[in-house]
Amino acid sequence: MFSTLLLAATSRCASLLLCPTDTELIDALLAHDSTVRKVAADEALRKGEIVLFHLPQAAWQIRDVSCGDREPGELPITTCEFTARYTGRDVHQIARLIQQTGNWRIIEIQPAAASRR
Repeated sequence: MFSTLLLAATSRCASLLLCPTDTELIDALLAHDSTVRKVAADEALRKGEIVLFHLPQAAWQIRDVSCGDREPGELPITTCEFTARYTGRDVHQIARLIQQTGNWRIIEIQPAAASRR
């Protein structure tokens, strides 16, 4: 049983210590989207402008996850490639994530071309 779990984990991530779950990746995506909206709104407010946001559907499923080794340095950073399923579309993404106080945070993300379901 343990060897099966170990095999499943190692096929998903190069490092067992830096291997976010699907739920943790969804939480990181939601937090990142919220931060981007706040930065844009704060910049508009600073300029005296008004910003309206179209809030897209949140990702509700993550699949095809593949995370690399820990990056050199003191911080626990890894790069993960995954597909996020949104309502009506799948988006392939590559994200650099850092683990802080037990949570994962996206520090850089590069969405690739989306495909329609």
